[in-house]
Amino acid sequence: MLKKNTIFKILTGVFWVAIGSGVLVLLVSAVNAEKLETCKSIEFTYEGDSSYQMVTSEEVIQSVWPSHASERPEGKKVTSFDLFKIEQQIEKNPWIKDADVYFDHHSVMHINVRQRKPLARLFTPEGSSVFLDADYKTMPVKTSDVLELPVFTNFSIKDNKLTAEDSATMDRIISLSGYVSSDEFWMAQVEAVNIQYDGSFELSMQLGDESVNLGKRSDWDKLFPKLKRTCEKFSLDHSWGKYDRIDLQYKNQIENL
Repeated sequence: MLKKNTIFKILTGVFWVAIGSGVLVLLVSAVNAEKLETCKSIEFTYEGDSSYQMVTSEEVIQSVWPSHASERPEGKKVTSFDLFKIEQQIEKNPWIKDADVYFDHHSVMHINVRQRKPLARLFTPEGSSVFLDADYKTMPVKTSDVLELPVFTNFSIKDNKLTAEDSATMDRIISLSGYVSSDEFWMAQVEAVNIQYDGSFELSMQLGDESVNLGKRSDWDKLFPKLKRTCEKFSLDHSWGKYDRIDLQYKNQIENL
């Protein structure tokens, strides 16, 4: 009886050793096979607002492989790529918020790109122009841009760290741009928002020569209905151009009317 138990234990041990050896052989084979796999192709996916695309696949390829005719990844070993470094390089593009690069089981390289969403167009005192997103990031304007966004003028771009005042101004730019963009009437009526030296906002309107001083307010849902009533009054009594300035910087006050 003892001998049978001993033989059984030995056979069981041999069985599991064989299983383990087989698994090890398969793993080694899989690793070796993976080392030999080459990139078959590249597929791009763009996430975000589908109404615009500010980054092309060719731009992404050139940013990672500048001499792409000879450096393109197709045909190169999958294990030769540092995917993290490729993501970092792609994200240097100011229009790209983040990128995700990976290979699928068919050895196809997938590059998923999430574009930044522009919320406002800014003009500097020197006349240059950029777009601004919700992260306070600026994106360069391209010749192919056809985006209709609220325009803000006299915006000073600083290379150093944003001050609390800068952040407050950008917050107001983003919130005002969102308010105007969501209303067809105001998108048609507001020609530009001029940023004054003290950070206050002043509107240039499509109709009339009046400037509208918003001060440093940000309660747009209270301020703009009042302004709309004023515009309607001007239209009814044909008084556009009668006043030089409409002042809404203080609550419950409209000067020069």
